Amino acid sequence: MVTGTWAEPKNARMTVRQWCEEWLRGYGTRRPSTVRQARVHVAKIVDQFGDASLSSIRPSQVKAWTARLA
Repeated sequence: MVTGTWAEPKNARMTVRQWCEEWLRGYGTRRPSTVRQARVHVAKIVDQFGDASLSSIRPSQVKAWTARLA
């Protein structure tokens, strides 16, 4: 966890897309406008990392991607 390489075993093979879909289902209790905005952000994450497994994503990849967004 400290190094950013740990993933819960049950989620290790889950793709980023699958995790995001699950997260959005749980997030759906918020205000509709908040959920819409979350969907916009999640779509960008899925575009970049969607088919990768959660365990394969490294903090350096996320940092590089967010730097390109800035």
